[in-house]
Amino acid sequence: MMKQTLRPIRLLLGVVALLVTPFAVNAETVVVMEAKGVALTPGQILDGAEPLALRPGQSVTLITRAGRIVRRTGPTRTPPAPHIRGGEPGLSEVLGNLMADSKRPITTPHGKRREAEIRFLNESADLSLPDPWLIDASIGGHRCHRRGDPLIFWRADDSQDLPLRVHVGNGLWSGSVVWKTGKSKLMLPSSTPQLNGVAYYFHSPGRDTTVVIHEIPDSVQDGPVAAAWMKEKGCLAQFKTMARTLR
Repeated sequence: MMKQTLRPIRLLLGVVALLVTPFAVNAETVVVMEAKGVALTPGQILDGAEPLALRPGQSVTLITRAGRIVRRTGPTRTPPAPHIRGGEPGLSEVLGNLMADSKRPITTPHGKRREAEIRFLNESADLSLPDPWLIDASIGGHRCHRRGDPLIFWRADDSQDLPLRVHVGNGLWSGSVVWKTGKSKLMLPSSTPQLNGVAYYFHSPGRDTTVVIHEIPDSVQDGPVAAAWMKEKGCLAQFKTMARTLR
């Protein structure tokens, strides 16, 4: 009699477990991009459904798996991404998040958003790179680099030798190198420092450019989070190239 009573109870518990488990596994996670005044580090992963306590003066910038930027400023104690979802975010959602707050907002009829976003990316072919982690030194601006990877610089025109004088930061390092004909990529000597937020000055005949390097933690893989990080830091060409890989 006892066995017959326990059997339906076990079945009921099993059904409850099946219903609850997918939601727990697929709860939204967020990646810390920046944190001020609070003990969080870039690249750290948080449960978006858990309350995030911030005191006055504290602030964080987070990125969801779907590439949405979430900003929180204290005082607050609310979950940064409370929505529970099943499975991975869809492509349309990802592209929509990455295009949000763009200088060229997309306003199209419902159902045409994805096509418009892809067209927007294709229209920027002049900003494309062979690889989203290459650093274009021919034009000044902000560039993103994944921590632990080598700094690889790139140029579109490799038709001739290009003598370069490179300075890093305010007297941190300097050196000379010749970018050889037929070589589109260049790696500086291993002694070259790789520092977050530091400017690299490139001097060549008839042109001087300044590139500011922003580090992205090595835990951030290619995809929506990396693309959103690049966009937030102003690494526009790299952002566009990474976003195109998501199609």
